[in-house]
Amino acid sequence: MREDKAFHFAHGGFLAYRTLRETAVASGDPVGPPGSAAAIVGDFADFAASRGWDVVFTAVSPRCLDDFRALGFRTLCIGEEAMVRPSEFSLEGRAIRKVRQSVARVERRGWRVDVVDGLLPGGPLGAELDALERAWCGRRPRLQGFAMCLGRLWGAPEDAGAVYVVARRPDGTLSAFLRFVRCGEGLSLDVMRRSGEAPNGLYESMIVAMLKWARARGIDAVSLNFAGFSHVMSDRHELTRSERLLRFALTQAHGRFQLERLARFNEKFNPTWRPRYLVYGARTYLPLAALRVLQAEAYLRPPRGRALTPRWRPFPYPVEPSTRLSQRQASQEG
Repeated sequence: MREDKAFHFAHGGFLAYRTLRETAVASGDPVGPPGSAAAIVGDFADFAASRGWDVVFTAVSPRCLDDFRALGFRTLCIGEEAMVRPSEFSLEGRAIRKVRQSVARVERRGWRVDVVDGLLPGGPLGAELDALERAWCGRRPRLQGFAMCLGRLWGAPEDAGAVYVVARRPDGTLSAFLRFVRCGEGLSLDVMRRSGEAPNGLYESMIVAMLKWARARGIDAVSLNFAGFSHVMSDRHELTRSERLLRFALTQAHGRFQLERLARFNEKFNPTWRPRYLVYGARTYLPLAALRVLQAEAYLRPPRGRALTPRWRPFPYPVEPSTRLSQRQASQEG
């Protein structure tokens, strides 16, 4: 769960969304029993219409597109999720040599990269991560990741299963970390943080450490990133005229969105690319739908309005799932 999302429950399932003025922006696929996606989406569309909202869905997977189209929605591919199978990943061969060189460079300079499965409440690593997180966030006016990130480090029951990759300088100081969350039979990259100077290729070295760790434990897949418009920013296939025009427009915004940089980072690990879609209503609504999604993702400043007041907040420190449940029950009884 995220603090900035509301949840619509219907037909044994739900979907997550937030409102920006006249638009409800929903993220990802509906969650529910098999075959319930169309019913959940239809119910949400009626709910939104009763309040005078337009609706747009972002980061939708291909498996639900037919359900959306049957309800009269249009779809547009807006990027791809990079998936790597640890069992198939290797540092051998010419194609991966730059990543291999990055790993060697980090080791040669005396840096240490470790994988930590879960955090102990009150442990020293939690304090280090919190300090780095606060420093990183303090330098940025907005945090991105509405559709694909949880927006926190800990404080909810499911966070106990998170896996961290930590990088330390030769003197032992924590300089960077990655956070991966459980997702089905795999892991998904949720947070990337770094502080101060670091060797080129540090993030690459940390991803390799995670893939090796996951392979040793039989983890099926690791999701690296959702790369917006990666299908038009990379050179993996020949572009259509419309895609070339889109690429030109996106390139003009390169300094703001850094789309090409993210796509090329993911390509280093030879991932399988899974498309994600924007789902919207009338064709004339597309520009506003895209604007609201960019605002929800914090690429652009959101419109002014009443902020969502969450009824649930994560604890500000790591907790065991049993602790979280007992404290919730105590607060309800009190």
